[in-house]
Amino acid sequence: MSAITFFLSAWSLVLWFDSRNNMFLGHFHVLIQFILIIRIYQLVLKAKSFKKWLSVLMIVGSITLTILSLAIEPFSEFNPLGRMVSAIVLVSVAIAYFFKVLRHEGKGHEQLSAMLWFNSAVLIYFFTTQSIFVYANYVVDNKPLAIPVWVLHSILFWIFFILCAISVRVSLR
Repeated sequence: MSAITFFLSAWSLVLWFDSRNNMFLGHFHVLIQFILIIRIYQLVLKAKSFKKWLSVLMIVGSITLTILSLAIEPFSEFNPLGRMVSAIVLVSVAIAYFFKVLRHEGKGHEQLSAMLWFNSAVLIYFFTTQSIFVYANYVVDNKPLAIPVWVLHSILFWIFFILCAISVRVSLR
């Protein structure tokens, strides 16, 4: 996931420096990120019913994100609906995972600890960035607010990757 994000970010920066539109990359990033995060949950969780539920979410979510990108949100523009759909689904999965962990406390502590770091990253990043997005775009329509909001989003993205890195480190112990 980090490699894909790095590649898309680097490509976006090159396009931006060349004064070309880089918004189309966001459509791909949202879809790839959505699929990879759902896949991580599928690989970690053992319950077949939860895996089936995640498979359905991945298929329906991917189709929805693709339709939004192809038919509703032009590639030349930011994709707010796709980001919102992705965030709502991923936050819901993260909350469901926390409830599942609370019911089965104490089983598989090593794997559980690593996944809790990852799950916290998903919950914090997607919930807060979606809240910021809704606030900045629908509650307050203020252009000077755009730069601080983008900086806050970037900080949250770094926090997301730091928590993911901690998760990987904990899982390797």
